Amino acid sequence: MTIMDAEQVTEKILADARTDAEKIASEAKQKEATEQAKLDEQLDEYKKQTQILAQKAAEDKKSHLLAAARMEIAKEFLAEKRKILDEIFTQAQTQLQNLPDEEYR
Repeated sequence: MTIMDAEQVTEKILADARTDAEKIASEAKQKEATEQAKLDEQLDEYKKQTQILAQKAAEDKKSHLLAAARMEIAKEFLAEKRKILDEIFTQAQTQLQNLPDEEYR
């Protein structure tokens, strides 16, 4: 084997090594891009799920507040109704007590 043959073999080995290194780097970039795409997709899905959960929580809170407001309104309505009925019964009792005996019977 001559020096020229040895240099050609060395160049061939180095060229093959460069080709392999470029191939490995290219595959690594491709794998990184694929993984990044998967992660982006997962992140989008997590964002959607978070939005759905936040919206549901807001709707639940709104429903709870509306129910509490309805109950408070009903409570106030019943209190006012009772007050009116008490006034009516008091007036009726006063009128009955003030009736002359002949009208009472």
